[in-house]
Amino acid sequence: MIGLALVTVTTYMMSDFTEMTPFYVMSLLMVFRGIGMGLSMITATTAGMATVPLSLISKASALRNVILQIAASLGIAMFTTLMQHRQVFHYANMAALINLNTADGIALQKWSAGLGAGMGWLSGTSQIASLALIAKKLAMFSMVEAIDDCFIVAAAICLMAVFFSLFLKGRNPVQEIPEIQANQRLLSEN
Repeated sequence: MIGLALVTVTTYMMSDFTEMTPFYVMSLLMVFRGIGMGLSMITATTAGMATVPLSLISKASALRNVILQIAASLGIAMFTTLMQHRQVFHYANMAALINLNTADGIALQKWSAGLGAGMGWLSGTSQIASLALIAKKLAMFSMVEAIDDCFIVAAAICLMAVFFSLFLKGRNPVQEIPEIQANQRLLSEN
């Protein structure tokens, strides 16, 4: 429970990342998130395997691994699709807000024209270069916003898992089938 709560909180905190977030802050949050994932996965695996009869442990372990691989693949596909759609959304919204007829826009055009003239470019070339620079920055900012959106969705999924984990009750391990216990006793005696 503590591990899952730690994963939820750190995942939500990651939604505040910007292009200026220091690397050590990212690393520290990733470390705490990894600790939370380790605590929650170990607990969930142990609790799940404790309910499986000894004779089925190998099959349960293989099934758990298959489920983890499928869930990871689906998660990657889901978050990649979400990120791409949100990047397009944020890019369109940011591009709609750009106005090159403002004082800052005119200053940018003059700066790029001066830079282009210093490099021997034609005026049209420097305008294209300044627009390409703006487009590149917009793509970067929209990608960061899209990744932040993915962290918010992931935190919401983790929060749902925390909520549902509150309803889990402690269960006794499954009792072994008597015939299997008898066979194991016979094998251990020989």
